[in-house]
Amino acid sequence: MISLVWAACFAVSVPLAILLALARRSNMRTLRLLAVGYIEFKRAIPMVAILCFATLILPMALPAGPVDRQDGTWN
Repeated sequence: MISLVWAACFAVSVPLAILLALARRSNMRTLRLLAVGYIEFKRAIPMVAILCFATLILPMALPAGPVDRQDGTWN
């Protein structure tokens, strides 16, 4: 399962990074400004905040899965 998640993240992030890099070097002003704004916004957020959000806040926001975590039985 972890390998599948890793592969999916890699398959999305590499093309997105290449597109953002190309957009940042573009001659089209609007495209360049959008790319620079997105990149600088992501760079401004500390990684610790992202990790805390992912480990503490995100599990509370997502619905429960098919297995009840209290006793390990199926719902």
